[in-house]
Amino acid sequence: MRTQKLAAVVVMTVVGFFTSVSALDSQAAEVQLISKGGPAQPYHSKAMREKCHGLSKDMYEFGALLNESNQKMFCAKFTDEQRKKAMQMANEKGWTGSPKMTPDQAVEKVAKEVNSNTDKKE
Repeated sequence: MRTQKLAAVVVMTVVGFFTSVSALDSQAAEVQLISKGGPAQPYHSKAMREKCHGLSKDMYEFGALLNESNQKMFCAKFTDEQRKKAMQMANEKGWTGSPKMTPDQAVEKVAKEVNSNTDKKE
């Protein structure tokens, strides 16, 4: 009886371990896909496809990483130069190797720069 309980505990521990490893592998694969510029979700919404229609593949995929308001700004209001600048900023790494800012933060920073430059001209 005691051996059966011990065996059951061992089996449950092993199953739990492999379930955890599988979940971590899945999460790591998604993070790796996103870090390589791939979409966070494999299927983009109809609104996203409409807003970002006509952009280059890398700009389109970057747009898929953004929240809805930043996506609208990036896809519909930015020039290609501003889009490239935001993408470059989001790809910059800090001294630890981690990104200095998220794609959303990069778009917001470029938008602020555009607004401040516009205010200075007027």
